[in-house]
This record gives sequence, structure tokens and C-alpha cells, in this order.
Amino acid sequence: MKKYLHLIVLALTISLISDVVIANSDTLPANGEAMIAAGKIKEVCFPAKPPIQISYQFSAEKPLNFNIHFHKDKTVFYPIKQDNILSTQGLFTPESDQFYCMMWSNNNQQPVKLNYQAKIK
Repeated sequence: MKKYLHLIVLALTISLISDVVIANSDTLPANGEAMIAAGKIKEVCFPAKPPIQISYQFSAEKPLNFNIHFHKDKTVFYPIKQDNILSTQGLFTPESDQFYCMMWSNNNQQPVKLNYQAKIK
């Protein structure tokens, strides 16, 4: 857990300007509904490592940008990145032991309703 402390602090700092949910791979599934304000983000973050697989899906009222990312030093890596989509589903297999975040960005001029689900398969 000590390894993830700086990332948790970063996520909590981001939560001051957005909506961040810190999950634990032991506590997944993460299911929810959120209203993302115009120009804001929603994140669901969790530690994960191989060989687990995470099944995810979401749908939104208007197109959103979606990614699954992690931070290493000062670089952000995006194993999954999709822009301007209404919905998707997939299976994510972490390549390494990291603190990952699923993130949705709302670039619309209005709030967007999001429904999401993530669980260990």
C-alpha cells in the first residue's frame, strides 16, 4: 500500500476539482451513476496486477473521452484510450503492478449522465 500512497494523494488532490472514486481490487466491483459537469472528469481508481482481468463497461447520454491510465514517475501511460464515444465494454489485463484509473472526460457544453461498471473477471 505504501507504493500507492503518492498516487492516492494525487487522486485525492484531483478529487478537489473532479469526482474520483478510490476502489480496491479486493472491493471491486465498482458500479455507479454520475453526472459529469461540462469540462470536468470522473475517475474510478484501483490497484491491480497480473494475472487479474477487469471487465468494464459504460454508457453515457452524450459522447465522452474514456481511458484507463496509470502514472509512472512523471509520465502517464494509457493502456486503453477512446475518444468521443457513447459507450464501450471490454476486458482489461494489467501488464504490471500499478495503481490504475478509469477516467471519463466531458468536453461537452452540458453535464452528461454516465453509468459505469467494473469488476474482476
